[in-house]
Amino acid sequence: MTPRLNERSLSRRFVFSMIVIAGVVVSMILGTAGVGLWTALQQSRSASARTLASSAELVEKGMTRSVESIDVLLASLSYRLADLGGHPALHAEVVRGDVVAGMAQDMMRFAPHVRQIMILDQQGVVLFDSAPSAAVGGQIDLAALGLGDQAPRALAGNLQIGLSVAGRFLGQAGVAPVGVSVIPVAYPFQVTMASGQQETFYAVAAINPGFVQDSFDAVVAQDRGGIAEEVILARYDGPILAVRASAALPIEIPKQVPAVLSGAIERAESGRLADILPLSAQFGDLHWQVSSRYPLVVVVGRSEHALLNGWYDDQRVVLVSVPVLLLVVLAMMGGLIWQVIGRGRLQEQVRVLSQALEQGPTAVLITSAQGRIEYVNQAFTEMLGYSRTDVVGETPRLIKSGLMQEAVYRELWDTITKGKVWSGELLNRTKDGHLRWMIAAISGVRGDDGDISHFIAVETDVSEQKRLDQRLNEIQKLVEGLLALPVVLYRINRSGVLTDALGAGLEQLKLTRDALIGRRYDDLFPGFAPQVQQALEGQTVRFEGQSRFAHKTVWLEHLLVFDPARPESPYIKHGLPLSGNGTESDLLLDHEDGAIGIALDVTARRQAEGRLSATIDRLNASNHELEQFAYVASHDLQEPLRIVSSYLSLLKRRYTDQLDEDAQVFIGYAIEGSHRMQSLILDLLQLSRIGTQGRELGPTDLSPVIETALANLDLSIKETQASIIIRDPLPTVLGDGAQLIRLFQNLIGNALKYRHPDRPPVVMIQCRFEGGLWHLVVEDNGLGIGEAFRDRIFLIFQRLQSREDSQGNGIGLAICRKIAERHGGSIWVDGEEGRGSRFHVTLRRQDDMLPPVS
Repeated sequence: MTPRLNERSLSRRFVFSMIVIAGVVVSMILGTAGVGLWTALQQSRSASARTLASSAELVEKGMTRSVESIDVLLASLSYRLADLGGHPALHAEVVRGDVVAGMAQDMMRFAPHVRQIMILDQQGVVLFDSAPSAAVGGQIDLAALGLGDQAPRALAGNLQIGLSVAGRFLGQAGVAPVGVSVIPVAYPFQVTMASGQQETFYAVAAINPGFVQDSFDAVVAQDRGGIAEEVILARYDGPILAVRASAALPIEIPKQVPAVLSGAIERAESGRLADILPLSAQFGDLHWQVSSRYPLVVVVGRSEHALLNGWYDDQRVVLVSVPVLLLVVLAMMGGLIWQVIGRGRLQEQVRVLSQALEQGPTAVLITSAQGRIEYVNQAFTEMLGYSRTDVVGETPRLIKSGLMQEAVYRELWDTITKGKVWSGELLNRTKDGHLRWMIAAISGVRGDDGDISHFIAVETDVSEQKRLDQRLNEIQKLVEGLLALPVVLYRINRSGVLTDALGAGLEQLKLTRDALIGRRYDDLFPGFAPQVQQALEGQTVRFEGQSRFAHKTVWLEHLLVFDPARPESPYIKHGLPLSGNGTESDLLLDHEDGAIGIALDVTARRQAEGRLSATIDRLNASNHELEQFAYVASHDLQEPLRIVSSYLSLLKRRYTDQLDEDAQVFIGYAIEGSHRMQSLILDLLQLSRIGTQGRELGPTDLSPVIETALANLDLSIKETQASIIIRDPLPTVLGDGAQLIRLFQNLIGNALKYRHPDRPPVVMIQCRFEGGLWHLVVEDNGLGIGEAFRDRIFLIFQRLQSREDSQGNGIGLAICRKIAERHGGSIWVDGEEGRGSRFHVTLRRQDDMLPPVS
């Protein structure tokens, strides 16, 4: 009898009884099958462990015998070479190879697994090489081969085991074919030279890993069932020398055995580790055996997957029959239970769907076929602010914003009345007048007769998402603009490795993103460690430096800022193994602290600066030579001028009565010309000494400077009845006091010399601070200077009046300009012709220690 749903007590007792009976039957079946399967699995594990241990021991013995034969060959070769130690031509004999070549060929004939024999001195220089393209005369880096004083040695003897090296032969240039390598071994020996001094040499053999592979295969072939999936020959201290694996391995085989295996090897000569395979990183079981004589270890492993496959093959019948039996039992009992709980499940589904509709996060609105609202859920009232009584009986027009085109609503109505689903965005208005963007899906609900009886709308509030999308779009445009600039944006993690690089500057530098990612910053930007460390400590750093890429050397200007770590996601379990997919790893790995940098190629600017600097250096050298020439020339010219002037004066005094009037006038002209030439030479000498014999610039008060200049001009001031007005307090500047006295004495003296004939001279000195410099103005009421001559007057020997109208050589203002430029300032003139001139001088502050222009 099928129990009825309304008989709740009978239904529950029946269901409970069926469940208890099914549980007992299933438990008995599973218990019996489980005990048998577990016992078989443990027996399979024990047999696999014994086989792996035996395989490891066999491989170790084979490898030890192979290396022992090489040990004997190299020892024999070294003994024979040591016998030549007293011969003074040992090096020549070895380099020529006449003596060693025969020995090497004989030895390699009996050792087919030796591909090459070399003789090296203690600096690594190749003295003999049996390879077809001999590298005699070249140099081998013993440390790079894992040889030398620090290399592991045999327990009894001197044989050293090196690291596996790519290539067919040691010391050969060029790119090695993929997968071709050799294992170097060395036998160091002492040779007593003719001088009595002992020198160390190395007999080095390159073992063909193919022989090791053959030895592996021979042992694994004896392994019943081929259970050894990974066989490794490694050095005792961890470097892997050769591998043999039956399964596909990663592209990059690790160079070292795992740390846990390396630590276990150091504690025992043989043993077992579970849950690790060194090459494929799978769960499995491995055994190792350390060589009894040499620093070698053999590791043999089998994955858990292979073990379970073998166990599954043996227990396939049990594994298949048990589930079938369980399905039959459960199907019989399930059929009975299903009839009882069918109607109850249907009612539960209706209840759950009703609660989901009411309590869901999306707004739900149901209308009649005529569009009158009959139902809204709680999310609808919360999003739009209307209560159910506000909207029931109304049309959806109540929530329209009035800002959308009517064509959108016409399309919506046409779509749903045809029985199709309309989806899109709607801009609705809440009860309090706010606007909300909603993503809506609206469709018809058909009754039993097939006609549409209701419409249902499901809406989600995306107002915040729209705002974020707009902000993201703005940021994206900014980023695109930044990436369009000729710069390289890169990121350095705390380990100093570039984790990303992008920007238009990559194309400008002819670089690729992949060529930079994964490289250390000190490889790309050498010498920048302090700046990178400052950025990692939170500072913003800007600097320039050279970087060497494959095709050229460039100057880059860098800006580095700190990039803090992002918080870990509370939804991700950390520390779990990933599937190996690179994209997935990038998404799940934590973002550690680092620095973000922007690099701009400034090579052209630095080259231009270099050319400018070289030009400045040449100009400075030329100026120095000119100053030296002027200085020397002025000294050398003064003496003959003094002689000419003295003899002319003597001639005039002694023979004045014997010379006619014209001769005396001519002698007067000559004497005046020599005096004028001597004055010019003295002025040139003073001009040349401004840049070379000036005092060191220091704080200089201009008040005593002006007072001294006025004292030197006291006679001229009294003769011209001039008025000197110092209008502003004079500052303390960075300067040379003696030269500043000369500067202001020349400016004030010119104001007195070129005064207006109709009025007494008035000189006003003003001062103000502007543009980071002291600006002094010496203003007079003299003749003034025309605009066309304002630049010309600062050149040497440039006069605006004839020599008969005024004294001087036209070099005073040139001296003023050179003094101003030496002080890091400038000088210029303005004013009105006929009404006076204003000479402007700028000088540095007393605490401004920037180097002045010399």
